[in-house]
Amino acid sequence: MANPIAAFGNYLADSLKVFLLPVSTIRNAAERQLSFGSAFIVLILLAVVAGGLQLILSQMPGGLGEPASFVDVVSQTIAYIIFFTIALGLLFGLIVSFGGKARFTRLFAAKLSLASTVVGAFVIGLLGKLLIGLLFLGAQDGVAGGIIVLGEQFGMMAIGLIAAFYTIIVARFGGEISWPIAIVVTVVHFLLMLAIATAYGVILPDSNLLGIQPALQI
Repeated sequence: MANPIAAFGNYLADSLKVFLLPVSTIRNAAERQLSFGSAFIVLILLAVVAGGLQLILSQMPGGLGEPASFVDVVSQTIAYIIFFTIALGLLFGLIVSFGGKARFTRLFAAKLSLASTVVGAFVIGLLGKLLIGLLFLGAQDGVAGGIIVLGEQFGMMAIGLIAAFYTIIVARFGGEISWPIAIVVTVVHFLLMLAIATAYGVILPDSNLLGIQPALQI
């Protein structure tokens, strides 16, 4: 079985590569032979890194709202891990119900690529915000501020949509099913996760965790 720290390093390396080579990156991730314990440790580490990047991004000048507090980011990180685990179990159940014979640990290893995608998206966002600051000499209004605000408005939605699309690849290689069945499974999975996230928002309408829901539909 792969060492969890070494596997974590591999997923960090995947965090940007997955945007360029999604099929091969996710296929290789599925072959990592992680135990459940190792995979869960990797998930926690990836969530912590994503939370740290989110905190740094929120503290940088420009954008909407007040900077996120440490407590808010910790709460969002915990919620992310919970939603990821729910999504993983749901995806596995759907694959089995559609005739797949996937191993849970193989699917978990493949799906961790989606967690690395979130990390990569935050890295891209961080670099983008730094670049905008340099290009506009630190200005946080006018064109510079508008670009940052647009990025914040559409960034999390983009992460969610990319991760939803990548779930097709995760189901194909992590679930060892055909492409057509993987597409059907992903559509059903997305709709069910959307319903769960919507119900969560209705139950806790004032929760600070709602801001990450678009990225949790994975």
